[in-house]
Amino acid sequence: MNVQTMIYVIFAGICCALIYSYYTKKFLGSLIRKLHEKKINKVEESQTLRELGYGSISAFLLLVSLGENSSLMKYVKGRYTADELTVLKEKGVRQQYYLPEDTEEIALKRYDDSNMKLWKLLCGILACVVAAVICINVFPYLISMTEGRLGGSDDKNEVIGTTVEETVRTEVTE
Repeated sequence: MNVQTMIYVIFAGICCALIYSYYTKKFLGSLIRKLHEKKINKVEESQTLRELGYGSISAFLLLVSLGENSSLMKYVKGRYTADELTVLKEKGVRQQYYLPEDTEEIALKRYDDSNMKLWKLLCGILACVVAAVICINVFPYLISMTEGRLGGSDDKNEVIGTTVEETVRTEVTE
């Protein structure tokens, strides 16, 4: 794998991490904030995603994120167990969610979106692109210098500067 490919992969990973962080704080955090605002913190008060105001696409994305052992399920709890829900789905009953009081404060801190602005995300991605372009142009030159080549040529005999032996010979003969 060459250096340019590694740089592309690293900066693509950074951009993906920025986007995922934005998605987590803004979108997934919206469920926690809605449950908190409506004070839905007991099983008896739980509501479906539709009742909370989510459309079909948003509800689908949240259901994917509310899978078993997901990080969001550490804070948001479902009213029914998986076995109960299997039986109840046949009757048209949907899972209902609530935010328990004991996890509410931690969840609000973890999914806080006060510093997540779209312009910050776009600036972060732009900064990654600029850094990638700089690295793509600088790293190959630095690597060629460490290999004793200038300009990335394949001729390994093109020496930069002088060797120690040449310096010693020059000083001894003078």
